Amino acid sequence: MFNPAFVHQHNLSLAGTAKKTTYNVALNYVDQDGTMRSFNYKKYNVTADLTTQATDWMKVGFYTNMMKGDRSFNGISQDDAILSTMSQAPTYMPWLPDDGTGVRKYTRKAYDNEMYNKNMPMIVAEDILRQKNINTDINAQLWLDMNLCKGLTWYTKGAVRQINTRNEYWRGGAISLYNYHTGDFMEANAADGYGLTVDENRTFYTNLYTYLKYDYTTPNENHNFSLMAGYSQETNKYETLQAYRRDYDFDLPTIDAGAGSPNWSNSGKVEEWALMSGFFRLNYNYKDRYLFEA
Repeated sequence: MFNPAFVHQHNLSLAGTAKKTTYNVALNYVDQDGTMRSFNYKKYNVTADLTTQATDWMKVGFYTNMMKGDRSFNGISQDDAILSTMSQAPTYMPWLPDDGTGVRKYTRKAYDNEMYNKNMPMIVAEDILRQKNINTDINAQLWLDMNLCKGLTWYTKGAVRQINTRNEYWRGGAISLYNYHTGDFMEANAADGYGLTVDENRTFYTNLYTYLKYDYTTPNENHNFSLMAGYSQETNKYETLQAYRRDYDFDLPTIDAGAGSPNWSNSGKVEEWALMSGFFRLNYNYKDRYLFEA
């Protein structure tokens, strides 16, 4: 159940300046196995950052980050899996001694009065419980910084972000369990909620941020003014979708392969919010000694 686990991590980056453009691109990959069998995590990450002086009066920038994470395990939380493996009763093995048939017969317990714990070697070997979590996160931003005339600048940034999560939880068919000492059949291990559950969640967020700024200093440099006015807009949409099926004729963890009514369920919802804002700021200082701000 436990083995040494290796972690693979690879990084590749490219950065530099070409004429009026500065760039930075990075790739990252991680592959990490758990010290307990059946646990694994993979992560892919791409980042790109680009800034260019398009003209003498305009600078343009772009940033994006894309991440995907894949986590797979035996469908039981790591704490529960470790405790169930380490705290088994010492009176029996996870399976009966080989009787010559070549068929592995798993045990439930040795005596009726013993507390039953999950048979983790059976769960992992027979692959009756599987869970996969897939996460993707995409973030992109574009901004402009323009010098319209002496003292007057305009800055605008737009951003979008989408976060997707998908959880697949497969609870397979029943496995026969036996008494370790007598070899008698005790019961079939049929996990609660037998079947496949799929959850999908998506968040889509947008943001627009823009402002004008004007700076002015009198010729004698005693009076300094700074005026800014701007606008921002945000939207956010969150969607969920869940489907459950049971009574599968064979090990094919897809929604369509499960039985229909009444052993199924579907659900979902949508939540949305939006925000529009205007803002204004005035700064004045006299000889860099007295400051007024509104």
